[in-house]
Amino acid sequence: MSVSAPSRITPLGKVTPFRAQRIWERNFLVYRRLWKIVFSGFFEPAFYLFSIGIGIGAMVGEVAGPGGVAVPYTAFVAPALMAASAMNGAVIETTFNIFFKLRFDNV
Repeated sequence: MSVSAPSRITPLGKVTPFRAQRIWERNFLVYRRLWKIVFSGFFEPAFYLFSIGIGIGAMVGEVAGPGGVAVPYTAFVAPALMAASAMNGAVIETTFNIFFKLRFDNV
C-alpha cells in the first residue's frame, strides 16, 4: 500500500500597498475599455429619479414626511433611489467579475 505525501502549501505573498495599486490599475484599464458600463452607473439612477420622481411625483404631489411636514415626492423618493443605486453598483461590480472570470478566463 502506498501513501501519498501531502502537497506543499505555498504562501500567497505579502499584502502590500503596491499589490492593491496593481489591482486598482488593472481595474482602471479594464473599465477604460468598458466606459459604457461606468456611464450607465451614473445615468441609470438619474433616469429613475427623473421618471419616478418627476413623472409619478406630478401625480402624487407632496408626501407627509417626519413630524407630519409635507415634503415633495422627489425629495421623498431620492434617498431610496440613491440607496438602490449603491446596492445595484455593488451587485454589478461583484457579479460582473465572477461572470467574466467564468466566461472568458475559464476558471
